[in-house]
Amino acid sequence: MFAFRDLITALPKPSYFLAAPTVRTRPQWYLDLFPDITQMLSKALLFHHPNLTTLKTFHCSPSDLESDGMHLNTLSGIAYVNFLVEQPK
Repeated sequence: MFAFRDLITALPKPSYFLAAPTVRTRPQWYLDLFPDITQMLSKALLFHHPNLTTLKTFHCSPSDLESDGMHLNTLSGIAYVNFLVEQPK
């Protein structure tokens, strides 16, 4: 007889993907600390979820942001969603 606990141990653990924060120009200190913020997030989450895979950083420039300096414009937002879908493959 196959027990439920045997099934759980036989299946691989799920994988988790972390998308790094995107670039923004506001607040002003954020851009200088961007690499450190990404690294601290990854380390903290890896401690709790060892199956975590950090995705590559989505490269964008200030021209890809709305006038608020924080949100991606429409075209860059679409590119970001496509990036998130394609990266784990």
